[in-house]
Amino acid sequence: MFLGFYEAETPMIFLIGAVLLIGMDQGAEADFVAYFALQRFGMRSFATIVGTIAMASSLGLAIGGWSFAHLFDTRGDYFIACIIGGGAYIVAGLLMLMTGIIEKTKARVS
Repeated sequence: MFLGFYEAETPMIFLIGAVLLIGMDQGAEADFVAYFALQRFGMRSFATIVGTIAMASSLGLAIGGWSFAHLFDTRGDYFIACIIGGGAYIVAGLLMLMTGIIEKTKARVS
């Protein structure tokens, strides 16, 4: 279910499920950052890495919020914003997948 294609006939259970999944993703985001930063860089660089990622995330939230509001003001709906947001999630998932593949490749070479 993609929220950009929501129609009045869409069953409420699909909308509730989509909102719950988005909420779970947002809740896990900080945990993933801390876990991967600690695993990849250790305690020595942990604060610097997590701080940099938090700064970049905050900047992205601010720019994304303004950009999506501007899209709504000019187009009258959030359809394009949903497409962009969904695309960003797909790219993020693929990057995380690639990170795992690269790690497995490095382990085999070592």
